[in-house]
Amino acid sequence: MTTDIAPSSAFSAPARAPRKKPGVLGRWRRRLSAVGSLFVHMKRTGRWWLAPMVVIFLAAALILAVVQVVEYAAPFVYTLF
Repeated sequence: MTTDIAPSSAFSAPARAPRKKPGVLGRWRRRLSAVGSLFVHMKRTGRWWLAPMVVIFLAAALILAVVQVVEYAAPFVYTLF
């Protein structure tokens, strides 16, 4: 009894172009997707009372990040004046 064996190229996946690295906008969108999914969850479950707390936490995180950057940039700014 003989069996016909298909060539190996019949089972290989088609060639795909290499993926491009995500740009700055794509990386930020991926980072902010958690915040978006949190707001979607609050909308579905009716827990809108959590929204002000989330906004305050995000504002505090932004302020802390800016303060950290200013700390390192301050010596360079002072030399300009």
